[in-house]
Amino acid sequence: MIPVGFGIRLEQIKTEAPKKMRQVLIQRGHYEGERISALTQFYVILTVIFILNTILDIYNLEANQLEEKIFRFKNINMLICALAYPLLDKSTYRLITYIENQGHTGLAFKSTPARKTLQHQLNAELYHVNKLTSTIVVSTLGTLSVAPLLAAIFKIYVQKSVGSQIDVSRFALPISFWYPEQFKTTFVYFSLYVLQVIYIYLFAGYMYCGLTSGIMALKITIYYLKLLCLTVEEWDGNDMENNYDANYENFDDGENSTGSKNMRKFENNIVEHDLSLLKTDIVNVIKFHDIICSRASGMNKDFEMMYTILNNTICFQMCVCLYSSAKMNDLVLKIENFLIIMPLAGMLFLYCFYAQQLLNEGEKFRTTLWESNFIDKPKWFKSSMLIIMIRIAKELEIKPFGFYVLNLRTFSMVL
Repeated sequence: MIPVGFGIRLEQIKTEAPKKMRQVLIQRGHYEGERISALTQFYVILTVIFILNTILDIYNLEANQLEEKIFRFKNINMLICALAYPLLDKSTYRLITYIENQGHTGLAFKSTPARKTLQHQLNAELYHVNKLTSTIVVSTLGTLSVAPLLAAIFKIYVQKSVGSQIDVSRFALPISFWYPEQFKTTFVYFSLYVLQVIYIYLFAGYMYCGLTSGIMALKITIYYLKLLCLTVEEWDGNDMENNYDANYENFDDGENSTGSKNMRKFENNIVEHDLSLLKTDIVNVIKFHDIICSRASGMNKDFEMMYTILNNTICFQMCVCLYSSAKMNDLVLKIENFLIIMPLAGMLFLYCFYAQQLLNEGEKFRTTLWESNFIDKPKWFKSSMLIIMIRIAKELEIKPFGFYVLNLRTFSMVL
């Protein structure tokens, strides 16, 4: 049994998580339907400065410094991803609105214990998705922020212990930044460090909103497909038989011949009631499936730029992190690159896994329809089933720009 307090918490996640994401975007200067604020413009300008500075740094490196150049290209790759997120705030807001509107479809399905259980499972999974994505983002960008500082403190300790002058030129920053030798002092280094940590904090908020809103939207769509499967399974007669038995217990057949007439009238009423429920259900299924297809198409458009950039960024970052952890001499930075790989792989796995679940549930819905008992149903029911079967021929897949499908096969190919 789930504790009452935890159950309430699961119900609140549907409103708390979107509210938190909206607050994060507003704190960064993004108001829904309005132009970006000065803070967002500062973030974008700072990103462009970091990119141009890194390009200049690559230009100043010697031809034989291949490893250093690769490391800086890694920074440019991450900065391009960081630049894209504030420009995709409209897509993020649409996904957040989709999460907030979960359950508001304008269609009324009969409340059953199975549907309540399914809703509770969705709330639990949304709760865990919110916790998981925030943990992954914090661990990834937290490691990126803290590791260079630990390496710098360790070098300062070593240099002071041997009595040598502190050489700031060998201190790493979270984002590589070139500046003239005469300005390479401890004060300048830590000032740049604080500025970059603030920048990474802003970036972490964008990544949290983009990742969480996308995965939650996928999870809700998967829940909708499960709800459709459950409705189709109820068409096979079990609910009708239960409805008949439940009403028959309260039926008084009388003491004479009128009992037979009452019985026939009772049976006709039950049949008419069942057919009415069946018509309502099948109309709701057709409308609901249309809503799902429409929202899946909208999600695909919102995911296109967001997940294409994120996917390319993660792939490149993982490759460079593996290379750096094997080649770098600095032990702390070697460990940093190795640790970053795990949450990066976790991000990639999450959205590929839920996109795969969407494909699986779509296939399950098709199978459930084909296996349903529609032989003894009325003609109008069979015609409606044909309409649904034609509409479900197209798979509900997340396919950014039509280049590749997000699924577990994509994840395995990247790894």
